[in-house]
Amino acid sequence: MKRKIKLELGSLSRALDRFGRSWERAAKTGARGAEVRLTFESLPLLLGNLTPARWALLEDLKRHGPLSINELARRLKRAFRQRRPGARGTRR
Repeated sequence: MKRKIKLELGSLSRALDRFGRSWERAAKTGARGAEVRLTFESLPLLLGNLTPARWALLEDLKRHGPLSINELARRLKRAFRQRRPGARGTRR
């Protein structure tokens, strides 16, 4: 099944309600939906977050399907370093 990424404008409460229904459906059936939605509360917020680099990432995911973060970084010629907050202390 081919998965889709859908960008949309909408309220946070509506997005959370949809997420809750999807979670419950997956818990009952074990099936994942064929669509991923990214919901933004306003057009300025969407355009402020959807940089050219992020758009390229979405296009690559659409073209090639699910990839590991390392493979995505390699394809987009970007460095990826996994960082975990708190993994190292703040002292030097």
